[in-house]
Amino acid sequence: MEEKKTMSQLLRDLPVSEAKVFPIHKRTSVVNTIQRLKFEGYKFSTETFAGLGRYVVVKMVNPKKKNHE
Repeated sequence: MEEKKTMSQLLRDLPVSEAKVFPIHKRTSVVNTIQRLKFEGYKFSTETFAGLGRYVVVKMVNPKKKNHE
């Protein structure tokens, strides 16, 4: 049985330039998650397709890795 990922984990694991489509009724939850992930260094682009009932998120940037040398 596959473990269900949280929304924040789904967005963290999303490859750069890839899109994830959410139902429009999840928009507020997605926006709140994106705001939290911005503090970790992630950047996303979003677009709403209200007529289709879709909210699309595209990952633009992953956080920079810190070198511990």
